[in-house]
Amino acid sequence: MSFTTIKRCAVAGCVLLVAVGVAGCGESAGHSRAGTAASSSQASPAGEGSRAAELYGLLEVPDAFRAADRGPSVVSVTGDETTGMTLQYAAVLSVRTTFTVLRHQGGPMVAVGSFAHIDQGSQNELRFTGRLSGHKLKPGSYQLRAVAESADGKKGAPVTRDFRVIP
Repeated sequence: MSFTTIKRCAVAGCVLLVAVGVAGCGESAGHSRAGTAASSSQASPAGEGSRAAELYGLLEVPDAFRAADRGPSVVSVTGDETTGMTLQYAAVLSVRTTFTVLRHQGGPMVAVGSFAHIDQGSQNELRFTGRLSGHKLKPGSYQLRAVAESADGKKGAPVTRDFRVIP
């Protein structure tokens, strides 16, 4: 039987989702720079022996940020960033993760754009600058949806996070 454990915490405005113990992957993952929190269990959408890619521990810091005035959608993390947000996650069986940015439009979510990241082994860290297709995101509320994909094209369950772009 497959299952996941989800942990949430609020430290310096971050949200951490850690999945642990997915049967069939042969891995138990989860790391946190934010510490520990209460947990709850729920059934995993992945079936027994599933070989779909999975994301673990998608952490965004901070959850409200200023978008960069210029540059690409994704850059390497250097530690001295003043714009954008750092995304950290572990990927199992994933070679590529697609991030779709959706905007709250008074009810329905509308896709604004997307970017992909070629995963570098199991631990990944990148900086989303708040830019898509050469344009700066407008201030407002958004949702980031991450979907991992394995080498044979099997996609994992989407993981979502809300964030805000501030002026």
